[in-house]
Amino acid sequence: MASVYTDDARILPPNEPMISGRAAIEDFWQNFLNQGEGEAILDTVSVEIKGDTLIEIGAYSLEIKKDTHVILWAGMSERAVDTIQYLRNEGYIKFLPCSPLVYLYDGECLTMPLAKRKRYVKKDHWLPVQILRTKKCKELLV
Repeated sequence: MASVYTDDARILPPNEPMISGRAAIEDFWQNFLNQGEGEAILDTVSVEIKGDTLIEIGAYSLEIKKDTHVILWAGMSERAVDTIQYLRNEGYIKFLPCSPLVYLYDGECLTMPLAKRKRYVKKDHWLPVQILRTKKCKELLV
């Protein structure tokens, strides 16, 4: 997919900083594809020609298959899960995969196979994550 981008192309993922350059854009799309079975839909909004350069403005939507069997936590109340999902859906927090040592330091660890990254698997796997505040959350707290 990266071959359609120029070396100085830029994309604007939702709730993330701008990504610049073909290599970085290729990494972005590869990370998306590594998350599991999903679909990326690219739509052209406008096209402009300036000399020998074609400028395309587009929009995209991303959809990941929901039933991934990747477990982030266990033993949480339904209210805690709903709150975390709300904060993530509203863009106040994001998940960042981390070492299981972070959990061991806190004295907790799940007893199931470790997922290397978020992707579709047939049996339950554990993906340890850190919950990070986004820029949107930090601005709200100022």
